[in-house]
Amino acid sequence: TNVAAPVVNPNGGSLEVGTAVYNTATTANGSFDVNPGIYAWEGTRWIPQFIKEEVVNFEQTTLDLRVTNADSYIDVPGLGNGTTFTPKYTGTYRIKANFNFAAGKVIPPPSPFKIRMATEEGFFRFTFNGTEYYIYTHSYSIRNEDTGLDYNQFRHDSSLVLYETLTAGVTYNFRVEIDMFVASEFENGGDSGDGRAHVGVGVPCTVEFTFLQE
Repeated sequence: TNVAAPVVNPNGGSLEVGTAVYNTATTANGSFDVNPGIYAWEGTRWIPQFIKEEVVNFEQTTLDLRVTNADSYIDVPGLGNGTTFTPKYTGTYRIKANFNFAAGKVIPPPSPFKIRMATEEGFFRFTFNGTEYYIYTHSYSIRNEDTGLDYNQFRHDSSLVLYETLTAGVTYNFRVEIDMFVASEFENGGDSGDGRAHVGVGVPCTVEFTFLQE
């Protein structure tokens, strides 16, 4: 955008301010980049005459991922290892990662008690461009012996927002993982069956990239 060439003034001399062209090239140098669209010359640089917009959303591909109390991270389907984003523009992007987590079924309360309430807890780990971010998550479940009913899968939503300067054409790796570490009062200790936690209850976990400005 800081070079007039290859456009020239057909009458000779400097390029006239206000000269408009449709650019077909794309560059990814990290500065003064251009994209296809109409530009106007303002004397020292080309000014885009279009709004630069880009919103790319990645979603969990399999809802209701069941999570065990294994004290180890597992990938969230569709957002796991090997997921990449390549920005169209160079500039500031907002990266918003949305997570949800819900507990499984608790074990019956000891006699003579009739109600047990317990929580499963864990961490989401979001890795972007080699940097790890940890988001605590938890959810409660209730068992009522008088009614014989279990109340679980109460979704707990959490999110992480980053603002990153990205370069057009560069591929960035990201990854979403989940690790559950507390499930002591749940069926099978949260290791199997209905005692396992849920990730992606009703709506998927997502990662959204939005271009904000150069």
